[in-house]
Amino acid sequence: MRELLRKDRAYPCFCDKERLARSAGEQRAGRSPLGYYGRWAPCRTLAPEEAARRLAAGEPYVVRLRCPYEFPGRICFADRIRGSVTLQDNGNDIVLLKSSQEELPLPTYHFAHVVDDHLMRVTLVVRGEEWLSSTPVHLQLHTALGFAPPAYAHLAPLMKAEGPSRRKLSKRKDPEASVEYYLSAGYPPAAVQHYLRGLANIRLMDVPTAEALAAPVRLDGMRPSGPLLDLPKLHSLSREFIASLTPGELYAQLLDWAEEYDPELASVLVRREGLALAAVAVGRPEGAPARKDLDRWSCFRDRYGFFFAELFGPVPSAADDRFGGLAPELVRRIAAGFVRDGVGRARRRSGTGAARARRAARLRPGHGRLAPGTGPLGGSAEGGGERGPGGADGRHSEPGPVRRGGRPGPGRGGAPPHRRGGVRRGGAG
Repeated sequence: MRELLRKDRAYPCFCDKERLARSAGEQRAGRSPLGYYGRWAPCRTLAPEEAARRLAAGEPYVVRLRCPYEFPGRICFADRIRGSVTLQDNGNDIVLLKSSQEELPLPTYHFAHVVDDHLMRVTLVVRGEEWLSSTPVHLQLHTALGFAPPAYAHLAPLMKAEGPSRRKLSKRKDPEASVEYYLSAGYPPAAVQHYLRGLANIRLMDVPTAEALAAPVRLDGMRPSGPLLDLPKLHSLSREFIASLTPGELYAQLLDWAEEYDPELASVLVRREGLALAAVAVGRPEGAPARKDLDRWSCFRDRYGFFFAELFGPVPSAADDRFGGLAPELVRRIAAGFVRDGVGRARRRSGTGAARARRAARLRPGHGRLAPGTGPLGGSAEGGGERGPGGADGRHSEPGPVRRGGRPGPGRGGAPPHRRGGVRRGGAG
């Protein structure tokens, strides 16, 4: 800072807040750019003796950069993501050191960035695009201090869909901007890293997770427009990653997550490890494609909870996500249909059971025409009349064969009483 003051590349400014507010009002009224420059920069032309006197008197001040241009033009510089960028050069005498009234006057970001990066030998600055418009100021500061400027790369922000439009993802309003959101929801960290790398370099989005994590993220693969946060794509990547795990790996990662975010599930998994391993292995015979029914660890209860008596419970509402996004009214209609079908089957089973009971009663001795020793061809229940092998009229008493289709053939019970009798060969009975 002293070096800039000695070289007259900076100067003390004694303008108070009221004076600065009046200048800003005049600039707005005249539709001029806001800032400290030209006739609105009275301290810029202050004589060194006057400045020294006011400093000695203890008058509050800030230190400002003396912009080298009274009428700035355009500046062109290379951005590692956006290519050649042309902007309006800085024409404002920006503040470098904040008010002397503070116990320890602090440098502004502009000044600290240039000095710190020079001392740290930084050769590439990667930052958000909101700093793109400040690059001309930083290049001026590098020149004033005699430093070689680093290369710059300005990242586009993540975007979020809001109705038909997009907006910048907000770390204050949007939970998706927090790492904790993804951890608590149960996304495997490897899948989240894969997704973020894919947002940075689209070429990495559709390769296996192991390959995406091993590949370098390249600045020349980044887009100048902000990528859209797409949670369904994250679900897909997470589902593929979980499906690639062996049952043992799946169990270990699930347990790690549950111990922090679902202690009840963790307790069940520890007690029932064998059942848990068998459950996740269901439908995954060796050599068969892996099941893809899990995209987050938090979904394990819904997908596999029925294996564990401690976890399985009724669905609380028709809007439960286990119904796969079906409309609640449709779920209610389907459930009502199941109830009707169940009641109908129960009634039919009840009626069938009663019919079987009636048939069994007819077949018991002394009940029904087919009981042994009874019926038209077998004598009475009281044993009336002796019959020979062919019966009272000489015909055989055993039942005849049953024709196809289930109708009894000639013989006992095979025809109405008025048609019973022997069958003549080649003719009607």
